[in-house]
Amino acid sequence: MFHVAKKRGRPLLLVLKISENLQGCHLDIIDIETWTSKQLAGLLILGVRSIDLAIQDFRRITIGTNIKLHPHFDDPHGSDGYVSPPLEVLRGVYANWRNQGADGVSRFNWAYARGKVQQAAAKAARLLGSQAAGEQRWETFFQAYREIGAPETLAAQDKAFVVPRRGDGHSNVPIPDDWHTPRAHYFKTNAFGQLPVVLDDQTKVDALITLQVSDQLTVLADRISDLTLRVILSDPGTKSLPEKQTIGRAEIRRYDGGLFWYTTPLTRDIVKHLEVRLNGGLLREPVVEDGWLVFRPDPKQFAVKINLVGIVPKGPAGTTDDKKLPPQWWVDMNELKLKAVRTMPFRPPAVPLLRLKSSICTSSTVVNDYHRKGKLNSRI
Repeated sequence: MFHVAKKRGRPLLLVLKISENLQGCHLDIIDIETWTSKQLAGLLILGVRSIDLAIQDFRRITIGTNIKLHPHFDDPHGSDGYVSPPLEVLRGVYANWRNQGADGVSRFNWAYARGKVQQAAAKAARLLGSQAAGEQRWETFFQAYREIGAPETLAAQDKAFVVPRRGDGHSNVPIPDDWHTPRAHYFKTNAFGQLPVVLDDQTKVDALITLQVSDQLTVLADRISDLTLRVILSDPGTKSLPEKQTIGRAEIRRYDGGLFWYTTPLTRDIVKHLEVRLNGGLLREPVVEDGWLVFRPDPKQFAVKINLVGIVPKGPAGTTDDKKLPPQWWVDMNELKLKAVRTMPFRPPAVPLLRLKSSICTSSTVVNDYHRKGKLNSRI
């Protein structure tokens, strides 16, 4: 590389696309510390389909160099549960990365087209027998392109800060529901994802989950119209229970083409038998919405960047249909949704100014008539 650079008379910069943390690099036999100390690259693209990135660790090993750090989001191969997520999730992910000191940001599989090109692509998708999922995402991508370039454009926006699951959207890696430790290709497995995590109903030991939040919610409290901490859990012991005895299943993930995965829902009295703490403070009893347990914390309970969520069962939650199985709860997904009082409305091209409404089922997102008509998928 140095020989080529010398011959051409100007630097030859190499871009490296690597794992989301140093441990992942080491597991893939990449000595990234040596590579960066010798400045063998000018730009590091961090992560493949991960949401939690060790940006500060990479910053530490690149001090004194001109190496830039660009975290990366791959939409259709995203962290399990967040494949092709709504705009609010993209805002939260990129706002967190900006807050952690990223020099820039990267994305993959974010296509966008207009006019005749858009029409031709949609027609091709229909001929292939698939719904034009890409077409539905184009406007989301276009709005995200407008916003992710600077922290200022991400401020005062509706957001969702999420905790990722292990695994990914679709490829030959272990799935969270039947997980095993991968022996190769850590770079694409999201193996360090925190979820699912098992809840211990036999002890008083909390399952501890860290939640990254870029926004200073304490300072912005008067600009927040709604703030919800949402959790979904599964219990395999309830598989044969009638639906009316459970809180109802929640969608974990979906793939293009109609493949869905759902939770195994818990019994209805789960809300009486679960303690959830945010930075040590006990949250009030949740309500159930579409299979999610929804808490409403005070914005002043949050710290900037790292927040600690503790979850523990506090007694037997109903009965299991399989007498051989005690409740075997685990947390499948955990996310914080923020709805701002003032926000930059999503305005697709050639659509009149939108009338903003709140939605019960997505309480912290901006929903409008354009979404309701099915023109844009704003749900996970």
